[in-house]
Formats: sequence, C-alpha cells, structure tokens
Amino acid sequence: MSYDASTSTALINRLRSDVDSLVLRIATLQDQKATGVAGGASVAGAWTTRTLNTIHSDPYGVITSLASNLFTVEAGEYQIRVISPFHSTQGTRTRIWDVTNDVLVGYSVSTYVYNQTNVYLYQTERIQPHKRTTYRLDYYAEQAKATDGLGVATNTGDIEVYTVLDVVDLHIRRA
Repeated sequence: MSYDASTSTALINRLRSDVDSLVLRIATLQDQKATGVAGGASVAGAWTTRTLNTIHSDPYGVITSLASNLFTVEAGEYQIRVISPFHSTQGTRTRIWDVTNDVLVGYSVSTYVYNQTNVYLYQTERIQPHKRTTYRLDYYAEQAKATDGLGVATNTGDIEVYTVLDVVDLHIRRA
C-alpha cells in the first residue's frame, strides 16, 4: 500500500491528535498545616488514622469526597501512592484501609525510627473498587512522640505538608 504526501500528513496529524488527547488522571491529597505547626503527636500501640485534610490537586474529579480524613473514589482501577513522615516513633508502618468494606488493602514496609531521626514511609497499592468506595490512611507507631511524632515543622514561612497521597486513575480517558 502506498500513500501520497497529503495522506501521510493527515495520518500523522491524526495520530498526534489522538496521543495528545490521552489524559492520565491524578488526584493529590495532603495533610497541610500552617507554617511552623508540627505534624502532630503520634499515638503508640494502636492503628490511628493519619490526617488528610486538603485536596491539593484533582483537575479531573478522581476524588468524589474528602471528609474527616476519609477519601472516596468511584468504581474503577487506581494506584495509591503515599509518602508520610515520622519522627522518633520507633517501630512504624502505614496501611490503607477500605472503610466501605471494612478490609485491609495493604501495608507499607515496617521501619524503626530512631530517637531524634526522621523517616519517610512510602506505600503503593493497587485498588479495584466495584462501587463507590471510601478509604483511609492509618499508621502504627511503637512510641508516642508529643507534638512532632508525625513530622517536624520546617518554619519556611510556607504551609507545612506532612503526608502526600496520590490516587492515579489507571483507566486512560480521552480529554
């Protein structure tokens, strides 16, 4: 099969248009506090909900609700990525909890956060809710640390950010 220059140009332009119209939909949730405010006291010996109080970015409406540290997504397929700081909490880990179905989604790695050190825990999970589903981020700390067990303030004059949770919609949609 052969194409003339006009046909080839039209096919190339259509392909460019198709590629440019594909959109990766990502929502970013955060725990934000005022400048100089620490991340909060860690609770020892119990799974405790981590604060998520701000939709930092969600231009495509991936998150249907964020309230009381719980976030909700529609049926679909998603990847959740979390980074969360801890300070002097000793044995520590995070988990994603499916609140709607009261079931564990998954855990981060376990780590030991020595006295006066900061460690960031990372967690990645893939979820496939079959209906609108609500989730939360929990943490477990072996040692309570008043004021800054959940992050030390940087005092830069900007907001403090202590947890970042991305929800990536894995179904590519056209813009």
